[in-house]
Amino acid sequence: MRTGGIRLDSLTGLRFVAALAVFLTHALPRLPADNPVGRLAQDWLTQGRVGVSFFFILSGFVLMWSRRPDDAPRAFYRKRAARILPVYWLSQLASFPVAFAISGGVAISDIVLRATPAMLGIQSWFPDAAIYHAGNQVSWSVADELFFYLMFPVLAVVVPRARPRRALLVVSVAAIVAVPAVVVALGSGPVGSWAVYILPLQRIAEFVIGMALAHAMLRGWRPPVGLRAASILSVAAYLAAGAVPEAFGDVSVTLAPLVLLIAAAAAADLDGASSPYRSRGLVVLGDWSYSFYLAHSLILVSVSGVVDKALPGGVGTDLAPSLLAIVGALVASVAAAGAAYTWVEKPLERRLRGREPVPARVRRHPADT
Repeated sequence: MRTGGIRLDSLTGLRFVAALAVFLTHALPRLPADNPVGRLAQDWLTQGRVGVSFFFILSGFVLMWSRRPDDAPRAFYRKRAARILPVYWLSQLASFPVAFAISGGVAISDIVLRATPAMLGIQSWFPDAAIYHAGNQVSWSVADELFFYLMFPVLAVVVPRARPRRALLVVSVAAIVAVPAVVVALGSGPVGSWAVYILPLQRIAEFVIGMALAHAMLRGWRPPVGLRAASILSVAAYLAAGAVPEAFGDVSVTLAPLVLLIAAAAAADLDGASSPYRSRGLVVLGDWSYSFYLAHSLILVSVSGVVDKALPGGVGTDLAPSLLAIVGALVASVAAAGAAYTWVEKPLERRLRGREPVPARVRRHPADT
């Protein structure tokens, strides 16, 4: 995607890095915990839930950056639906046989009924993991995005005109810190976890921060650190996220570093500076990252089940079959993502838009889905 003829491909490459972090969070617990490799991986590489925070911030950034003054809400909603719904619904349909295979005899009608909110894209509003994880379990974040998109035409007017704009950011950041603090203080269990990590009203703060960041950069602001420093800060925050209570680790600890990373990556491309996230292969994977994100959990469960039955010891018990399942699922997820992007995601997007998409100024992210 372009702005003034300049492609901001580093943001596309970062999309896959974030999606891969989510994959590892779901995959590495399948390693045996009594093995040194398994323990090390689970201790240091399973904070990938913060990748979803990256997607939400980037989504707000991208939509605000590529917005044009003459964009009408109806056209915006049509473009967003064309962009995300075909692969989303495909992944939901694919989840039914997977859920049936691992359900232990639960009737397919019960599986479909429980996944009905997911088919409608409203599952994240229910404080029950049996609902918000029904169907394709990672698709709750797309339900959050649908709410963000619903609110975007209003927010796109409010964010630039907020007086003072700094107060809007303070409120957003306060929500990201205050709600986890209350949850930790009250020890509110599963409902508290839902309120911090799943509830769209809570997660929209990250989206608004992304919008404010894009507005600032469009007005000439540039981050105080370069891409290398922002990357180091983000890695440090990622590691720190695993050492604090989960309510803070999911968003609060990594918020500022991820904002700096997005800003620094965009600035590097605008200024023509070098960027490790702009390699051709990583950009292609970034293009596939939405399909990868939606496919990986279903494929991971399926491949793990096959390997578990085919090899002695099994996944989660012995290191070799566990690693084989993870590597096999990663390869299969990338292949499925490439196929879905080529034959479903892009062709149906073009058809549902009714015309060729106008190039945006930056590439979109997994659930920008």
